[in-house]
Amino acid sequence: MIGVAAMYSGLAALVFFLAFCNLDGRLFWADEAETALLAKNMLKFGVPKVDDGAVHISLHGDNIDARNGIWTWSPWLPDYVTAASFAVFGTTTWAGRAPFALIGWLAVILLGVVAWKVYRSHRIALASMLLLGTSEVFLLHIRQCRYYSATVLAEIVLVYGMFELLAQKKRGSWLILAGLLVQFYCNYTSAAANLPVLGFVAWRLFRRKSETLPSLLLSLGIWLLLSVPWLWYAETWRQGGAEGRETPLHLLYFYAWQFHFHFLPWCFLLLPAAGWSFRRFSQNTSKTENPPAAVLSFEKYLVLLMLLYVPVLGVMPMAFSRYLLPLLPLACLLAAAWVFRYLKWTFPAIAVLAVQCLTNVFAVATDPFAKEYPLRSPFADVVFSAALPYQDRLTDLLRFFKAQARPGEVLASWDPEFPLAFYTGLKVVDARLAPDPFHPLPDWILPESANGDPNRRHNELPDRVKAHYERIVLMVHGSPPMDNIPEPEAFQLQTAEATSAFIIYKLKDRK
Repeated sequence: MIGVAAMYSGLAALVFFLAFCNLDGRLFWADEAETALLAKNMLKFGVPKVDDGAVHISLHGDNIDARNGIWTWSPWLPDYVTAASFAVFGTTTWAGRAPFALIGWLAVILLGVVAWKVYRSHRIALASMLLLGTSEVFLLHIRQCRYYSATVLAEIVLVYGMFELLAQKKRGSWLILAGLLVQFYCNYTSAAANLPVLGFVAWRLFRRKSETLPSLLLSLGIWLLLSVPWLWYAETWRQGGAEGRETPLHLLYFYAWQFHFHFLPWCFLLLPAAGWSFRRFSQNTSKTENPPAAVLSFEKYLVLLMLLYVPVLGVMPMAFSRYLLPLLPLACLLAAAWVFRYLKWTFPAIAVLAVQCLTNVFAVATDPFAKEYPLRSPFADVVFSAALPYQDRLTDLLRFFKAQARPGEVLASWDPEFPLAFYTGLKVVDARLAPDPFHPLPDWILPESANGDPNRRHNELPDRVKAHYERIVLMVHGSPPMDNIPEPEAFQLQTAEATSAFIIYKLKDRK
């Protein structure tokens, strides 16, 4: 038992290191800075006001983002978590990310606990923790000042509640309620994506005349009562179409591709079919030792949950791996259980898990999407990217403004520029939303996005405005657009060696 305890402790220590190593080594990107700015306003006003007199927080205009000057584009739970961390540790990059890194670490620990509760197997518990804790897409997301890790933790709570419910334990309903509420008040699409399988569970419990059905219906009713007020208050129907929309076919293809290359190769989820085929068509008459019926039933519900989850994501306007993230611990749990069940010998099973944790060999070798994807070690890449210093164009611009600008000066840009507002104390005017961004003349103008957002084009100043400004050419790191977004294809592992010119307009007659 000492050896087993040492393995759990070592694995927990490794994931903790990966979650917190150099956590503030990169600046907030736009979405993180949005959360941080709202959290700062919560410390001042108790609620996420969009205007504190210096910075106005808006993505699409107050008629969509806010109601009566209070942010309603997204639920407030992540903002309150960030505000609490700021209150304790100060308004810093590290403080903004630390609670979510801790929640991500706790998710790995909880997955191990749930795996043990379900399978009573230390090797399955350790393997599921290892698969999740070394996942590139997981580590990138939990090291963010955003809600991502909270939805993962809530999903683990929810599916364990489902296991308890199927085992005729009424307390499972309250775990489901807790998971749904956390997910809803982080990102309500995550909660909605679980409803189809919960509806199916309720139907099966009804067919079986189970005593746990009333508690499930009660918990879902309470969730509805606690969720509808937010939907009504936020008037979420006003948000539709604000960010454009991908086609459902494109969304499904994207999520299938993301899952295979960055979550878990599909070959792992096909292990039961492969095991059945091997026994069916080979001369080997030995039978695979099956777990209890309750465990097999639970696994079927997990597979069903994963299948029903993705179509619900079709309501989201854009495709991002963050929306798929709650499914990762489920896939890790199933993969760990099935590898040890269908690979009869322990050493090959451990070797398969080690290869999956350290490389993308299985994803590339079983590529069903005909993409040219290089062999690499995602785990090593994310470790080195966390440990090495990183600079980008935003780093250079912050250095420039800290040396050249004074707090309270006005900067106009055709982008919300949340990171600049958070780090510099400048008053940022979003030229997209301002009636006349050049009246009065701002102290600074950025004709292109400091964050490198590819959706923000370069804007030329009118000649009548240019005459009042000095044109400054600043050489910055040639980092690509959205270099710190936690999408594995976009996230940059190291500082760009090339430089590029960035134009800044400085008011000649600054007071």
